[in-house]
Amino acid sequence: MGYDGIAVKQLMWYKEASLLLRSFRTMVHHYAVELTQALLKQRLRYDPETGVFTYTESRVGRVAGKPAGNVWSKKDRPDLQYLYIGVGGKRYQAHRLAFLYMTGRWPEAKVDHRDHNGLNNRWDNLRDASQRQNMQHTRLRSNNTSGYKGVAWDSNRKKWQVHISINGKNTSLGRFDIKEEAIEVYRKAAERHFGEFALTGTAKAHERRFAV
Repeated sequence: MGYDGIAVKQLMWYKEASLLLRSFRTMVHHYAVELTQALLKQRLRYDPETGVFTYTESRVGRVAGKPAGNVWSKKDRPDLQYLYIGVGGKRYQAHRLAFLYMTGRWPEAKVDHRDHNGLNNRWDNLRDASQRQNMQHTRLRSNNTSGYKGVAWDSNRKKWQVHISINGKNTSLGRFDIKEEAIEVYRKAAERHFGEFALTGTAKAHERRFAV
């Protein structure tokens, strides 16, 4: 058999393996049980003070009393890490499981981490949030030049520019000679529009507020 024949056979094998894997995932999803608070508490124990989930019983690949879950992050955002835990045939984000464990219901939309640390699942660090509120509480962009959200240096005009995003619309709040003045303008606007979900100050200062 020539090289071309081997390549064709390998391609056919990959296609068959891909179909089998897809069928297996569909079957697992179909037979996955509906997760309730009662079932969750049978399988896992959650400590609201530490945010850690541990297994309640030993099974294949897990030991009673040991921490549960695996850390995952997106390839394009390795800084955004979350803990995922498999329960009843499905994989869930740990912060959503914590919400179900403590309240008996799933969050309506998102669960926001107050300190932006997706691995800090202490109950006092989590709060129910809409998609809009969750987006308002996002971290500083990597290209931020001021260290403060909403404030950027305008190199053409040699001033600090302030802008805020409200309901998906970006609005300019002006340009200022003094950085502290620009920071204060954004802070007041963010607190007025976003309330407790307003992110003001530096990222490090914000994280220190909620540090253990």
